[in-house]
Amino acid sequence: MQNRTALITGSGKNIGRAIALRLAKEGINLVIHGGTDLRACEETAREAESLGVRTFVTLGDLAQRSEVGRISREAKEAFNRVDVLIHNAAIRPHRDFMEISDEEWDQVL
Repeated sequence: MQNRTALITGSGKNIGRAIALRLAKEGINLVIHGGTDLRACEETAREAESLGVRTFVTLGDLAQRSEVGRISREAKEAFNRVDVLIHNAAIRPHRDFMEISDEEWDQVL
């Protein structure tokens, strides 16, 4: 998949980071997205670049349509195209399962 580009949402940490680095090993350029943690995204980008791929880092709230549009435009400007989209981003309340409110469930879903 040389000369391909993947946009992976939520790729600064955890599963998204692992997916990004696996794709980088296959030679796939990466758009690394995070919600707010620029440092984590930049760290993932550095590691991916050490594997010989190009990266572009962007932050944005995927619950906002305008942000999704901006992220898409930035990805296209950086690489001219996106061949693979992996929508990994998620939110999770940091509390016991039984304590999650209805409003938090609505955000998660």
